[in-house]
Parts: sequence; C-alpha cells; structure tokens
Amino acid sequence: MRIQMGCFVNFFPKKTDFSTVSWKEIKDAVDNLNNRSRKTRSYLTPNQIFNNTFEPLI
Repeated sequence: MRIQMGCFVNFFPKKTDFSTVSWKEIKDAVDNLNNRSRKTRSYLTPNQIFNNTFEPLI
C-alpha cells in the first residue's frame, strides 16, 4: 500500500487541494495505476490479476 501511495503522489503532490481536482483527473490517475505492471506480481497489472481471479466465477 505504501508503494502505491508513493505512486499516487506522482499524480497529486502532498498538500494537493482536492477541491480543485476533477473526478476525471482522479479516475485517470487510478486507471493509470491499475494498468501499471508490478514486478512483485510477475509483471501483471492489478486489473489483469483481478480479471483473472474473478472472471472464472462468472
């Protein structure tokens, strides 16, 4: 979680006034983070892991 928060700071520096940030900017940052590969997850993205886990259940 700490590493992901560090990545989030790349989009929104500390002390960012979120009342001036649009939902689209936040969604774009979240989408970017969820589609970024992770070395600790065999270079899969969080979205790929989620889809591979829950898709077979449907």
